[in-house]
Amino acid sequence: MNKIQSRREIKDELNRCRTRTEKKEAQEKDSIAHREVKQSIKRDKNRFLEEQTERAEQEGASGNMRLVHLITKTLSGKQSKPAIPAEDQQGNSIFTQEGQLARW
Repeated sequence: MNKIQSRREIKDELNRCRTRTEKKEAQEKDSIAHREVKQSIKRDKNRFLEEQTERAEQEGASGNMRLVHLITKTLSGKQSKPAIPAEDQQGNSIFTQEGQLARW
């Protein structure tokens, strides 16, 4: 978050520049900061994925297949769509779980 915040400050500085030379220097700083932010995000994402795979391996070794399934589902990015709320006889949506179960 620190690198992202510093890039925002550099971006604000770039927008406040009035001369071409100031703007060019600020653009160089911004491009360097942008590169650093992208690299940081890639590292964080790879670290997260590695931690999740290690966790899934540990849980699989201990026999907790439910958690392995949830981690695999999260890593694959395939999430199921949320259920569409049921409607009562007047056509109004029923949002509570109990109300939907009673309707069915």
